[in-house]
Amino acid sequence: MTLATNKFAGSTLTQVANGYLVAKTRKEALAYLSAKAEVTKRKRWINAAKAAAAGDDLRMAAYAAEGREATNAAWAAVPREPKADVTPIKPKAKAKAKAVAKPKANPSAMDALTAQVLALDEAAFTAFTTKLIAAKRS
Repeated sequence: MTLATNKFAGSTLTQVANGYLVAKTRKEALAYLSAKAEVTKRKRWINAAKAAAAGDDLRMAAYAAEGREATNAAWAAVPREPKADVTPIKPKAKAKAKAVAKPKANPSAMDALTAQVLALDEAAFTAFTTKLIAAKRS
């Protein structure tokens, strides 16, 4: 049976779950759920197909419930299944320390330094530049 030829074609999961709960349409609803679970990417349909195949009437009644209060009450009655593969949570990696920002130079001090460098004669300027480059390399 294909999805298009089934009685529940185009139905919502709630409508199909209601059909599953009725004895006369249970087989058709189960066939539709199985076919839909194979072609859909929605986890809700896949889980409903698993519940229907396992004969879990409580879970199917929860899928069939309509309205917020009824849905919440129906899902509260469904026992929780323990997760099979519980992996421990990895601790988060510690954040790297942020680089300390260099303090911004005072513009007036920079202007004064610039004036001093410009006032140097050729020999003093060469000596200053040589020492500056050597200090920068080490």
